Amino acid sequence: MKNTILFLFFFICLVAGAYLYFINQPSNQELLYKELESKDGVQTMLIIKNGEIIEDHAFRNLPLEPHSNDSFYQINSITKSIVSILIGIAIEEGFIESVEQSIEEYIPEIRDYENYDHLKKITIHDVLTMRTGLQWEVINESTYRSFSDRIPYVLNQPVETDPGTRFSYNSGTSYLLSVIIGKSTGKDALTYAEEKLFKPLNITKYRWGENDKEGNPNGGRGMYLQPYDLAKIGTLMLHEGVWEGKQIVPSNWVKESTRTQLELITGISEGYGYKWYTASHNNISYYLANGAYGQRLYVIPELKIVAVFTASIDDSKDPIYEKAVKRYIIDGLGSGNYYE
Repeated sequence: MKNTILFLFFFICLVAGAYLYFINQPSNQELLYKELESKDGVQTMLIIKNGEIIEDHAFRNLPLEPHSNDSFYQINSITKSIVSILIGIAIEEGFIESVEQSIEEYIPEIRDYENYDHLKKITIHDVLTMRTGLQWEVINESTYRSFSDRIPYVLNQPVETDPGTRFSYNSGTSYLLSVIIGKSTGKDALTYAEEKLFKPLNITKYRWGENDKEGNPNGGRGMYLQPYDLAKIGTLMLHEGVWEGKQIVPSNWVKESTRTQLELITGISEGYGYKWYTASHNNISYYLANGAYGQRLYVIPELKIVAVFTASIDDSKDPIYEKAVKRYIIDGLGSGNYYE
């Protein structure tokens, strides 16, 4: 009898201890905050699921450096993903025939360039997937922006491979997409974005500069938006180009531009589409727009989630959001265990 009582006592203590252990474990939400707060420089987080704002948070709100999701941020190379959207709209409207067109049709001056035989083979598809075959070094990323007449600098680079064969990150050729939009529509890319994207989504605060001598904004970077408005663009993509019942971006373009066009294994991706990175976690596919120094837009269609982050961090070697997105947003929020 005594042994039975002792056994029951220890069993109850064990069960109670386990219960107390589990109820005192931090929730996925708490772990998400802890993960991001450990990265000095994360500024804002905005998470939307099924159209409902789940998180709307500023991590740093210093008197001299206030942050919020209605503040203005330079989104860096997320600009490229937005330019890709504009290319899709221009194709739908008939200004551009297809992604298989040669850039020569819009930039005929390449006929005078020394490497013309290579350049005439480059298609819009090659530019969208960063496979132009031109050599491009890290220093070129900043140098090309110093030229008002940029096209000769961007295209008169050494040839490395045939077009369409190898990925090589190149903001200079991304700038060319802005030129192509201007040449094909008769409007500079900013004006076209205002009419076809920003106005329909009621995006009223924006800036896009680094113009060339002809007034073409830099298609590789340079755009400023509020996180709330960036989330609108993510929501537009989530709904396959539809906003408030109206088709803004062709649904087939959304699908084509966000599917894996080529394998690209990096710290944030498994593939690359038309200026969108693609990835997956636990059999859930998603895509993202990536801007230097911690600007990120994630779209997770299966879970109906859009997430926007801004930061001021050199994340070139240490991706700052991937653990948070996979473990706490996809596994946690996606499975309904976010607050547990």
